[in-house]
Amino acid sequence: MESIDLKTLGSLVTSSNVFEMLEVVIKTASEISGCTRVCFIASENRSFYIRAGIPANGHGIGEEVTREYGKIFLEQIMSKKKMTVVSNAGKDGRLSYMRNLIDKHDISAILFVPIYYKNSDIGILVIDAIGKNDFNSKLIREFSVFFSKVIGKELENQKKQEEVLQKAKHSEYLSALGSHTAAIAHTFRNKLQIIGGFAENFIEKAEKGDISNEVKLEKAKKATGIILKENRELEKFVSEILMYCKTSDCMFYERTNINEFLKEMVEALNLKKKNISITEELDRHLEQKFVYFDQRHFGVCIHDIIKNALDAGATKIFIKTVLHPEKNLFRVMIGNNGKAIPPEELDDIFSPFFTTKPTGTGLGLANVDKIIAAHGGKIEARSGDNINNGAKKGFGTLFEISMPLNR
Repeated sequence: MESIDLKTLGSLVTSSNVFEMLEVVIKTASEISGCTRVCFIASENRSFYIRAGIPANGHGIGEEVTREYGKIFLEQIMSKKKMTVVSNAGKDGRLSYMRNLIDKHDISAILFVPIYYKNSDIGILVIDAIGKNDFNSKLIREFSVFFSKVIGKELENQKKQEEVLQKAKHSEYLSALGSHTAAIAHTFRNKLQIIGGFAENFIEKAEKGDISNEVKLEKAKKATGIILKENRELEKFVSEILMYCKTSDCMFYERTNINEFLKEMVEALNLKKKNISITEELDRHLEQKFVYFDQRHFGVCIHDIIKNALDAGATKIFIKTVLHPEKNLFRVMIGNNGKAIPPEELDDIFSPFFTTKPTGTGLGLANVDKIIAAHGGKIEARSGDNINNGAKKGFGTLFEISMPLNR
Protein backbone atom coordinates (compact mmCIF):
# COMPACT_ATOMS: atom_id res chain seq x y z
CA MET A 1 0.00 0.00 0.00
CA GLU A 2 2.95 2.28 -0.70
CA SER A 3 0.99 4.64 -2.94
CA ILE A 4 -1.62 5.40 -0.28
CA ASP A 5 -0.93 8.57 1.69
CA LEU A 6 0.04 7.51 5.24
CA LYS A 7 -1.21 10.84 6.61
CA THR A 8 -4.62 10.07 5.14
CA LEU A 9 -4.64 6.61 6.71
CA GLY A 10 -3.52 8.11 9.99
CA SER A 11 -6.49 10.47 10.03
CA LEU A 12 -8.72 7.47 9.35
CA VAL A 13 -7.32 5.50 12.30
CA THR A 14 -7.34 8.39 14.77
CA SER A 15 -10.81 9.73 13.93
CA SER A 16 -13.58 8.61 16.27
CA ASN A 17 -16.28 10.03 14.00
CA VAL A 18 -17.70 7.51 11.55
CA PHE A 19 -18.75 10.18 9.06
CA GLU A 20 -15.27 11.70 9.08
CA MET A 21 -13.91 8.21 8.42
CA LEU A 22 -16.23 7.82 5.44
CA GLU A 23 -15.03 11.12 3.98
CA VAL A 24 -11.43 9.88 4.21
CA VAL A 25 -12.40 6.53 2.70
CA ILE A 26 -14.10 7.89 -0.42
CA LYS A 27 -11.31 10.41 -1.03
CA THR A 28 -8.66 7.69 -0.69
CA ALA A 29 -10.66 5.33 -2.92
CA SER A 30 -10.87 8.10 -5.51
CA GLU A 31 -7.10 8.64 -5.40
CA ILE A 32 -6.31 4.91 -5.64
CA SER A 33 -8.73 4.24 -8.50
CA GLY A 34 -8.20 7.49 -10.37
CA CYS A 35 -11.98 7.92 -10.51
CA THR A 36 -13.77 11.16 -9.64
CA ARG A 37 -17.12 9.57 -8.72
CA VAL A 38 -17.13 7.52 -5.50
CA CYS A 39 -19.81 6.93 -2.87
CA PHE A 40 -20.34 4.80 0.22
CA ILE A 41 -23.68 3.07 0.79
CA ALA A 42 -24.17 1.96 4.39
CA SER A 43 -26.03 -1.20 5.34
CA GLU A 44 -28.28 -0.38 8.30
CA ASN A 45 -31.07 -2.53 9.71
CA ARG A 46 -31.61 -4.41 6.42
CA SER A 47 -31.76 -1.15 4.47
CA PHE A 48 -29.19 0.82 2.47
CA TYR A 49 -28.47 4.55 2.82
CA ILE A 50 -26.05 6.75 0.87
CA ARG A 51 -23.79 8.19 3.57
CA ALA A 52 -20.91 9.86 1.71
CA GLY A 53 -19.87 10.68 -1.82
CA ILE A 54 -17.77 12.76 -4.16
CA PRO A 55 -18.78 14.98 -5.76
CA ALA A 56 -20.78 15.84 -2.62
CA ASN A 57 -23.94 16.89 -4.43
CA GLY A 58 -23.94 14.10 -6.97
CA HIS A 59 -25.08 11.06 -5.00
CA GLY A 60 -28.14 12.00 -2.92
CA ILE A 61 -26.38 11.72 0.44
CA GLY A 62 -28.84 10.65 3.13
CA GLU A 63 -31.21 8.95 0.66
CA GLU A 64 -32.44 5.41 1.16
CA VAL A 65 -31.76 2.95 -1.67
CA THR A 66 -35.14 1.34 -2.38
CA ARG A 67 -35.97 -1.79 -4.38
CA GLU A 68 -36.82 0.46 -7.30
CA TYR A 69 -33.31 1.92 -7.25
CA GLY A 70 -31.16 -1.17 -6.88
CA LYS A 71 -31.61 -2.52 -3.34
CA ILE A 72 -31.89 -6.13 -4.55
CA PHE A 73 -28.64 -5.88 -6.52
CA LEU A 74 -26.85 -4.35 -3.50
CA GLU A 75 -28.14 -7.19 -1.31
CA GLN A 76 -26.63 -9.68 -3.76
CA ILE A 77 -23.28 -7.85 -3.71
CA MET A 78 -23.31 -7.76 0.10
CA SER A 79 -24.21 -11.43 0.48
CA LYS A 80 -21.41 -12.59 -1.87
CA LYS A 81 -18.82 -10.55 0.07
CA LYS A 82 -16.74 -10.23 -3.10
CA MET A 83 -15.72 -7.26 -5.22
CA THR A 84 -17.86 -7.03 -8.34
CA VAL A 85 -16.93 -5.16 -11.53
CA VAL A 86 -19.66 -4.29 -14.02
CA SER A 87 -17.49 -3.56 -17.06
CA ASN A 88 -20.18 -2.60 -19.56
CA ALA A 89 -22.32 -0.38 -17.33
CA GLY A 90 -24.46 1.08 -20.10
CA LYS A 91 -25.71 -2.30 -21.32
CA ASP A 92 -25.68 -4.48 -18.19
CA GLY A 93 -29.26 -5.32 -17.20
CA ARG A 94 -28.35 -5.41 -13.49
CA LEU A 95 -27.83 -1.63 -13.61
CA SER A 96 -31.01 -0.71 -15.48
CA TYR A 97 -32.17 1.21 -12.41
CA MET A 98 -29.33 3.73 -12.87
CA ARG A 99 -29.41 4.04 -16.66
CA ASN A 100 -30.07 7.79 -16.57
CA LEU A 101 -27.12 8.35 -14.22
CA ILE A 102 -24.82 6.22 -16.39
CA ASP A 103 -25.79 8.14 -19.55
CA LYS A 104 -25.57 11.54 -17.84
CA HIS A 105 -21.99 11.00 -16.58
CA ASP A 106 -20.87 8.67 -19.42
CA ILE A 107 -19.96 5.94 -16.90
CA SER A 108 -18.16 3.02 -18.56
CA ALA A 109 -17.72 0.65 -15.60
CA ILE A 110 -18.63 0.41 -11.92
CA LEU A 111 -16.81 -1.33 -9.08
CA PHE A 112 -18.79 -2.53 -6.03
CA VAL A 113 -16.71 -3.32 -2.94
CA PRO A 114 -18.61 -4.91 -0.01
CA ILE A 115 -17.29 -3.88 3.40
CA TYR A 116 -17.92 -6.16 6.38
CA TYR A 117 -16.43 -6.87 9.79
CA LYS A 118 -16.81 -10.10 11.77
CA ASN A 119 -19.70 -11.12 9.50
CA SER A 120 -21.49 -7.83 10.15
CA ASP A 121 -22.43 -5.93 6.99
CA ILE A 122 -21.08 -2.37 7.04
CA GLY A 123 -21.85 -1.26 3.51
CA ILE A 124 -20.67 -1.02 -0.08
CA LEU A 125 -18.03 1.23 -1.62
CA VAL A 126 -19.12 2.16 -5.15
CA ILE A 127 -16.61 3.54 -7.69
CA ASP A 128 -17.66 4.82 -11.11
CA ALA A 129 -15.16 4.78 -13.97
CA ILE A 130 -15.40 7.03 -17.00
CA GLY A 131 -13.70 5.91 -20.21
CA LYS A 132 -11.89 2.96 -18.63
CA ASN A 133 -12.43 -0.40 -16.90
CA ASP A 134 -9.30 -0.60 -14.73
CA PHE A 135 -9.75 0.33 -11.04
CA ASN A 136 -6.39 -0.79 -9.56
CA SER A 137 -8.45 -3.53 -7.90
CA LYS A 138 -5.54 -5.09 -5.96
CA LEU A 139 -4.77 -1.88 -4.05
CA ILE A 140 -8.45 -1.14 -3.50
CA ARG A 141 -8.93 -4.65 -2.07
CA GLU A 142 -6.05 -4.13 0.37
CA PHE A 143 -7.40 -0.74 1.38
CA SER A 144 -10.95 -2.08 1.83
CA VAL A 145 -9.69 -4.80 4.19
CA PHE A 146 -7.83 -2.18 6.24
CA PHE A 147 -10.85 0.15 6.19
CA SER A 148 -13.31 -2.57 7.22
CA LYS A 149 -11.24 -3.35 10.31
CA VAL A 150 -10.91 0.29 11.34
CA ILE A 151 -14.54 1.29 10.86
CA GLY A 152 -15.80 -2.09 12.06
CA LYS A 153 -13.99 -1.69 15.37
CA GLU A 154 -15.22 1.89 15.70
CA LEU A 155 -18.84 0.86 15.07
CA GLU A 156 -18.41 -1.97 17.55
CA ASN A 157 -17.03 0.47 20.15
CA GLN A 158 -19.89 2.89 19.51
CA LYS A 159 -22.44 0.13 19.99
CA LYS A 160 -20.85 -0.89 23.28
CA GLN A 161 -20.73 2.74 24.42
CA GLU A 162 -24.40 3.20 23.53
CA GLU A 163 -25.33 0.07 25.50
CA VAL A 164 -23.36 1.29 28.53
CA LEU A 165 -24.88 4.75 28.19
CA GLN A 166 -28.41 3.34 27.96
CA LYS A 167 -27.88 1.24 31.08
CA ALA A 168 -26.45 4.24 32.92
CA LYS A 169 -29.38 6.41 31.85
CA HIS A 170 -31.88 3.75 32.87
CA SER A 171 -30.26 3.55 36.29
CA GLU A 172 -30.31 7.35 36.47
CA TYR A 173 -34.03 7.41 35.65
CA LEU A 174 -34.83 4.81 38.30
CA SER A 175 -32.64 6.64 40.80
CA ALA A 176 -34.46 9.89 40.04
CA LEU A 177 -37.79 8.22 40.66
CA GLY A 178 -36.51 6.70 43.88
CA SER A 179 -35.17 9.99 45.19
CA HIS A 180 -38.53 11.63 44.51
CA THR A 181 -40.66 8.91 46.11
CA ALA A 182 -41.78 11.30 48.86
CA ALA A 183 -42.89 13.91 46.30
CA ILE A 184 -44.81 11.27 44.33
CA ALA A 185 -46.50 9.95 47.49
CA HIS A 186 -47.32 13.51 48.57
CA THR A 187 -48.99 14.28 45.22
CA PHE A 188 -51.08 11.11 45.35
CA ARG A 189 -52.08 11.69 48.98
CA ASN A 190 -53.21 15.27 48.31
CA LYS A 191 -55.28 14.30 45.29
CA LEU A 192 -56.87 11.34 47.04
CA GLN A 193 -57.67 13.43 50.10
CA ILE A 194 -59.47 15.99 47.95
CA ILE A 195 -61.39 13.29 46.10
CA GLY A 196 -62.25 11.42 49.30
CA GLY A 197 -63.18 14.59 51.22
CA PHE A 198 -65.69 15.84 48.66
CA ALA A 199 -67.22 12.39 48.24
CA GLU A 200 -67.60 11.81 52.01
CA ASN A 201 -68.98 15.32 52.62
CA PHE A 202 -71.64 14.92 49.98
CA ILE A 203 -72.66 11.42 51.10
CA GLU A 204 -72.89 12.56 54.72
CA LYS A 205 -75.20 15.47 53.91
CA ALA A 206 -77.28 13.41 51.53
CA GLU A 207 -77.82 10.70 54.16
CA LYS A 208 -78.90 13.25 56.79
CA GLY A 209 -81.53 14.51 54.39
CA ASP A 210 -80.96 18.10 55.48
CA ILE A 211 -80.63 19.48 51.96
CA SER A 212 -83.26 19.88 49.25
CA ASN A 213 -83.19 17.97 46.02
CA GLU A 214 -82.16 21.11 44.08
CA VAL A 215 -79.30 21.88 46.47
CA LYS A 216 -78.39 18.20 46.52
CA LEU A 217 -78.20 18.15 42.71
CA GLU A 218 -76.10 21.32 42.62
CA LYS A 219 -73.68 20.02 45.24
CA ALA A 220 -73.51 16.70 43.45
CA LYS A 221 -72.50 18.46 40.23
CA LYS A 222 -69.86 20.52 42.01
CA ALA A 223 -68.42 17.56 43.94
CA THR A 224 -68.42 15.33 40.85
CA GLY A 225 -66.68 18.04 38.79
CA ILE A 226 -63.90 18.42 41.36
CA ILE A 227 -63.53 14.65 41.73
CA LEU A 228 -63.28 14.21 37.94
CA LYS A 229 -60.73 17.06 37.69
CA GLU A 230 -58.49 15.57 40.38
CA ASN A 231 -58.91 12.11 38.87
CA ARG A 232 -57.78 13.38 35.44
CA GLU A 233 -54.71 14.98 37.00
CA LEU A 234 -53.86 11.71 38.76
CA GLU A 235 -54.25 9.78 35.51
CA LYS A 236 -51.97 12.27 33.75
CA PHE A 237 -49.43 11.96 36.58
CA VAL A 238 -49.45 8.16 36.36
CA SER A 239 -49.19 8.26 32.53
CA GLU A 240 -46.16 10.58 32.69
CA ILE A 241 -44.44 8.35 35.26
CA LEU A 242 -45.10 5.26 33.12
CA MET A 243 -43.80 7.04 30.02
CA TYR A 244 -40.71 8.16 31.90
CA CYS A 245 -40.00 4.58 33.03
CA LYS A 246 -40.74 2.75 29.78
CA THR A 247 -40.03 5.14 26.89
CA SER A 248 -36.88 3.51 25.51
CA ASP A 249 -38.44 0.02 25.64
CA CYS A 250 -41.50 0.71 23.48
CA MET A 251 -40.33 2.68 20.44
CA PHE A 252 -41.93 1.95 17.07
CA TYR A 253 -40.00 3.68 14.30
CA GLU A 254 -42.05 4.75 11.28
CA ARG A 255 -41.04 6.19 7.90
CA THR A 256 -42.17 9.81 8.15
CA ASN A 257 -41.97 13.11 6.31
CA ILE A 258 -40.96 15.42 9.17
CA ASN A 259 -42.21 18.61 7.49
CA GLU A 260 -45.67 17.15 6.90
CA PHE A 261 -45.70 15.71 10.41
CA LEU A 262 -45.02 19.12 11.97
CA LYS A 263 -47.70 20.77 9.81
CA GLU A 264 -50.22 18.17 10.99
CA MET A 265 -49.17 18.72 14.62
CA VAL A 266 -49.76 22.48 14.31
CA GLU A 267 -53.15 21.87 12.73
CA ALA A 268 -54.15 19.36 15.42
CA LEU A 269 -53.23 21.84 18.18
CA ASN A 270 -55.57 24.47 16.63
CA LEU A 271 -52.97 27.17 17.23
CA LYS A 272 -54.34 29.51 14.57
CA LYS A 273 -57.82 29.25 16.05
CA LYS A 274 -56.31 30.24 19.39
CA ASN A 275 -54.91 33.38 17.73
CA ILE A 276 -51.35 32.06 17.99
CA SER A 277 -49.17 33.31 15.12
CA ILE A 278 -47.17 30.53 13.42
CA THR A 279 -43.97 31.12 11.45
CA GLU A 280 -42.63 28.10 9.58
CA GLU A 281 -39.26 27.72 7.84
CA LEU A 282 -39.24 24.11 6.71
CA ASP A 283 -36.17 22.92 4.79
CA ARG A 284 -37.31 22.11 1.25
CA HIS A 285 -34.73 19.30 1.09
CA LEU A 286 -36.81 17.46 3.69
CA GLU A 287 -40.00 17.75 1.61
CA GLN A 288 -39.20 14.67 -0.48
CA LYS A 289 -37.26 12.81 2.20
CA PHE A 290 -38.40 10.33 4.82
CA VAL A 291 -36.90 10.01 8.29
CA TYR A 292 -37.55 7.42 10.95
CA PHE A 293 -38.95 8.06 14.42
CA ASP A 294 -41.75 7.00 16.77
CA GLN A 295 -44.61 9.27 15.72
CA ARG A 296 -46.59 8.94 18.96
CA HIS A 297 -43.66 9.69 21.26
CA PHE A 298 -42.16 12.38 19.05
CA GLY A 299 -45.60 13.95 18.82
CA VAL A 300 -45.68 14.10 22.62
CA CYS A 301 -42.38 16.04 22.50
CA ILE A 302 -43.68 18.64 20.04
CA HIS A 303 -46.97 18.94 21.95
CA ASP A 304 -45.24 19.45 25.32
CA ILE A 305 -42.77 22.02 23.96
CA ILE A 306 -45.56 24.07 22.39
CA LYS A 307 -47.80 23.67 25.46
CA ASN A 308 -44.97 25.01 27.64
CA ALA A 309 -44.71 27.98 25.28
CA LEU A 310 -48.43 28.71 25.61
CA ASP A 311 -48.21 28.37 29.41
CA ALA A 312 -45.43 30.98 29.28
CA GLY A 313 -47.80 33.39 27.54
CA ALA A 314 -46.50 32.94 23.99
CA THR A 315 -48.52 34.47 21.14
CA LYS A 316 -45.96 33.61 18.46
CA ILE A 317 -44.46 30.21 17.64
CA PHE A 318 -41.48 29.73 15.31
CA ILE A 319 -40.83 26.28 13.76
CA LYS A 320 -37.81 25.53 11.60
CA THR A 321 -36.33 22.34 10.14
CA VAL A 322 -32.81 21.87 8.75
CA LEU A 323 -31.34 18.85 6.97
CA HIS A 324 -27.71 17.82 7.54
CA PRO A 325 -27.27 14.70 5.36
CA GLU A 326 -23.48 14.76 5.73
CA LYS A 327 -23.94 14.29 9.49
CA ASN A 328 -26.89 11.87 9.15
CA LEU A 329 -29.18 14.16 11.12
CA PHE A 330 -31.91 16.75 10.93
CA ARG A 331 -32.79 19.53 13.35
CA VAL A 332 -36.14 20.86 14.53
CA MET A 333 -36.15 24.29 16.18
CA ILE A 334 -39.19 25.59 18.06
CA GLY A 335 -39.04 29.16 19.36
CA ASN A 336 -41.64 31.28 21.14
CA ASN A 337 -42.08 34.85 22.38
CA GLY A 338 -43.38 33.89 25.81
CA LYS A 339 -41.71 34.59 29.11
CA ALA A 340 -38.06 33.57 28.75
CA ILE A 341 -36.67 30.78 30.91
CA PRO A 342 -34.25 32.28 33.45
CA PRO A 343 -30.63 31.29 32.55
CA GLU A 344 -30.11 29.67 35.95
CA GLU A 345 -33.01 27.26 35.26
CA LEU A 346 -31.91 26.13 31.77
CA ASP A 347 -29.77 23.30 33.16
CA ASP A 348 -32.65 21.99 35.29
CA ILE A 349 -35.70 22.11 33.03
CA PHE A 350 -35.10 18.59 31.67
CA SER A 351 -34.61 17.13 35.17
CA PRO A 352 -37.44 14.94 36.46
CA PHE A 353 -39.91 16.63 38.85
CA PHE A 354 -38.41 20.06 38.27
CA THR A 355 -41.17 22.64 37.95
CA THR A 356 -41.73 26.30 38.74
CA LYS A 357 -45.51 25.95 38.46
CA PRO A 358 -47.81 25.60 41.48
CA THR A 359 -49.28 22.46 39.88
CA GLY A 360 -47.83 19.83 37.54
CA THR A 361 -45.57 16.81 37.78
CA GLY A 362 -42.36 18.33 36.43
CA LEU A 363 -42.06 15.29 34.16
CA GLY A 364 -43.13 16.91 30.87
CA LEU A 365 -39.75 18.12 29.62
CA ALA A 366 -37.98 15.24 31.39
CA ASN A 367 -40.02 12.88 29.22
CA VAL A 368 -39.20 14.95 26.13
CA ASP A 369 -35.47 14.64 26.91
CA LYS A 370 -35.79 10.89 27.46
CA ILE A 371 -37.77 10.33 24.26
CA ILE A 372 -35.27 12.26 22.14
CA ALA A 373 -32.36 10.40 23.79
CA ALA A 374 -34.08 7.06 23.05
CA HIS A 375 -34.08 8.07 19.36
CA GLY A 376 -30.31 8.68 19.55
CA GLY A 377 -30.81 12.45 19.47
CA LYS A 378 -30.51 15.35 21.87
CA ILE A 379 -32.47 18.45 22.86
CA GLU A 380 -31.16 21.81 24.05
CA ALA A 381 -32.91 24.92 25.31
CA ARG A 382 -31.74 28.51 25.03
CA SER A 383 -33.34 31.74 26.12
CA GLY A 384 -32.83 35.48 26.04
CA ASP A 385 -29.43 36.56 24.76
CA ASN A 386 -28.34 32.91 24.30
CA ILE A 387 -30.59 32.50 21.24
CA ASN A 388 -28.59 32.88 18.07
CA ASN A 389 -28.88 29.75 15.96
CA GLY A 390 -31.65 30.35 13.47
CA ALA A 391 -34.30 31.89 15.72
CA LYS A 392 -35.97 35.13 14.71
CA LYS A 393 -35.89 38.39 16.58
CA GLY A 394 -38.42 38.68 19.38
CA PHE A 395 -38.42 34.99 20.33
CA GLY A 396 -37.49 34.58 23.99
CA THR A 397 -37.01 30.82 24.19
CA LEU A 398 -35.73 28.28 21.65
CA PHE A 399 -35.79 24.47 21.85
CA GLU A 400 -33.50 22.71 19.38
CA ILE A 401 -33.86 19.00 18.66
CA SER A 402 -31.18 17.07 16.74
CA MET A 403 -32.24 13.64 15.46
CA PRO A 404 -30.60 10.95 13.33
CA LEU A 405 -32.08 10.61 9.84
CA ASN A 406 -32.40 6.82 10.01
CA ARG A 407 -32.39 4.00 12.53
